[in-house]
This record gives sequence, C-alpha cells and structure tokens, in this order.
Amino acid sequence: MVPAVVAYLAALYLQGGSGGGSMGLLNNARQFAWIPISQAAARKINVDAFAHVLGMDLQYHLMRKTGELTRVLDRGSSAIQNLLSTVLFKVGLCFWGGWGGVGWVGRES
Repeated sequence: MVPAVVAYLAALYLQGGSGGGSMGLLNNARQFAWIPISQAAARKINVDAFAHVLGMDLQYHLMRKTGELTRVLDRGSSAIQNLLSTVLFKVGLCFWGGWGGVGWVGRES
C-alpha cells in the first residue's frame, strides 16, 4: 500500500500538485522542449508571409493600412503556432496513448 501512495504522490508532484497548471516538472519540460520547434516554425511562417506580402501588387499596399497588415500577419502566425501546439501535444498524444494501449492489450501473454 505504501509504495502505491509514494508513486501517486511522486506523479502528483511531477504534474504540478493538486492544482495542476504550469507548475509541474513534466509540463515545464514539455514547454522547454517546445521552444526551439515553436521558434523555428514561427520564423519560417513569418518569412514566408513577409515574402508573399512583398510580392503582392503595389495597388494592394496603397489601399491597406500598415498597422492592419502587420496585425493580420501577427494574428495568423500566432494562430498557426497555437494550432500546431494543440495538435501535437493534445490530439497527437491522445492518439499515441491510444495506440500504445491497443498494443499493450493486443500483445501475447
């Protein structure tokens, strides 16, 4: 009984205590591992979007406000980063865990 309680408390500590949130060791490690991926993706998206905007017709730029264009580019980049993070860490891990469970149940004893 005592090893189960110790294991539970250790898992609870790694996840961030009873409150969860961003205080846990595992969550912080995930965020730290995500930083280079996120920055590289954001850089690629921003460079491609900027190149696309520069390649557009002059008439488009004369009819738009500079602040409006930068706001749209910033929101688009942020939305893509959030989508990628959600798909990778939420949906992707659910599928990975599900297939791991299928493999565990389907293995021979």
